Amino acid sequence: MKEKFSKELKKAVKAFIFSLFRLISRVGLNAHVHFEGEKPTGNAIFFGNHTHMFDFMHLSLALKPYKPHFVVRAREFNRNKFYTWFLPILGLIPKLQGAMDLVAVRTIVNTVKSGEPVVVYPEAMTSFDGRNGWKPMSGTGMLARMLGVDVYVAVISGGFLTMPRFGGFHRGRVDITVKRIFTAEEARKASPDQIQKAIADAIRFNDWDWQEENKKRFWGINSVKRLTRYLYVCPNCKKRHTIERKGNTLVCSACGLAVKRDGFGFFHAKSGFCPKRLDEWTDIMLDQIREDIQKDGFALSQAVELRHKPVAEKTYESGGKGQLTLTRDGLFFKGSEDYEWKFDAFQFFVLNDIDFIEINTIHKSFRFIFDDPRDMYRWFFTHRELVL
Repeated sequence: MKEKFSKELKKAVKAFIFSLFRLISRVGLNAHVHFEGEKPTGNAIFFGNHTHMFDFMHLSLALKPYKPHFVVRAREFNRNKFYTWFLPILGLIPKLQGAMDLVAVRTIVNTVKSGEPVVVYPEAMTSFDGRNGWKPMSGTGMLARMLGVDVYVAVISGGFLTMPRFGGFHRGRVDITVKRIFTAEEARKASPDQIQKAIADAIRFNDWDWQEENKKRFWGINSVKRLTRYLYVCPNCKKRHTIERKGNTLVCSACGLAVKRDGFGFFHAKSGFCPKRLDEWTDIMLDQIREDIQKDGFALSQAVELRHKPVAEKTYESGGKGQLTLTRDGLFFKGSEDYEWKFDAFQFFVLNDIDFIEINTIHKSFRFIFDDPRDMYRWFFTHRELVL
């Protein structure tokens, strides 16, 4: 009797939470769902672009009445005892971020074969600038092919502008487009590479192109909150770490550039040169990185504290202080213990947006806490330029 009550309670909690997700998406975030072709059934796999950390609310609305199983980073399950208890109730599937996770793959396969829909974010990271943060993880096409079910994509537009990684919450407009790109039979006949490319093409997005076309106002406060960490290069004088926040204005301490952000998310320079869009500002930083990479003896080096743990464990152990170096050949740590990783040993840097980056290898997780965290995004984008 007690076990039955517990099962029914968890079922009720899940139904209530999904109803809440849909309410927040539709009413709170002004989301609208569009279907291209027929509406999906539950027995399918869905791939979505990752605009912000609450995308799952939009997919909960789009896939109503189903309660899909979302693949999320395993670290969320280890935050505290409540998360450890609560997240499995929602049917979430933990996966090690930025590394192959065979347990997660097995869970996805078993869940889909039981007739339950699963949502995967193949980039495995949220957007930095209103565009895709990464390409779909290797093996995405193979996973879709081996499941033997219809393959759908759910593409969100306006999501990044609603909740930009660096700018607080803004209510505007969100469009969610759901379409089937392969029937089960078509997926079985296609090669994994063909499916991989089709998924990558289908989930490609740029919220700034969408905004230029739709011109939706996004209401909110703190429109430039935390942008100074991300925008580490001044577009006017090209110096690093000179952008400061003064109220809702970005100011360069070196050249005097002053920038406001309007209700549509676009930048306007009061003095000096500044691009209109965040993706264009990002491209200025990327151009500088590409020039640096071509220089003889290129390397990034930073004093860090190393922490590490086996992937299955929750607690990190200290590996001491040392020097972390990124070159065209790989990633290197020199301290009381020395490590080196070629780029095929891990997929990408995981950032916490504050003070550390992390890599996940097959057997172990390594966390690097920066003494000076201002260059973290330079590290991330440099690695991305080197491997993509």
